[in-house]
Amino acid sequence: MKYLVILLSLYSNYIFSKDYTLKWYSFVTILDTITFKDNSVYRIVRSDGSWEDNEGSYGSLKCIGPNKISSNNEVELDVFCEAYDNKGDTFGLNLYRSSEVNAGTGVATYINTSGKYKRFLGQKCTYAITYLSNFEKGFYKHICK
Repeated sequence: MKYLVILLSLYSNYIFSKDYTLKWYSFVTILDTITFKDNSVYRIVRSDGSWEDNEGSYGSLKCIGPNKISSNNEVELDVFCEAYDNKGDTFGLNLYRSSEVNAGTGVATYINTSGKYKRFLGQKCTYAITYLSNFEKGFYKHICK
């Protein structure tokens, strides 16, 4: 009987576990750019905007870092972000992706967390992003399992 209770408890945790999702609406500023002879581009980018999650929290998120864009329009980015929510809790993210410039998927890793985000420290989540208006506005969503 004891094993049945433990098994049911573990199974119910699995069934009722909920993915964590975060949506971010960003505005992009290109801080500086170098264009090489082969038309590849190296640029430093800053993105700012508001976010909301599926737990009712919302806040502000800012990222900054390099983008390397190849001559065939593939981007590799490795940026760092800081965020805070409506209750004052904070988290950092490291976003990495290697895909087409205007849309793609990547990995968001939680760093420097506080408050309720401590549970995510070190967690890697899958994200997708797409841009409008020549890379000026972005729509981002990540899911943590």
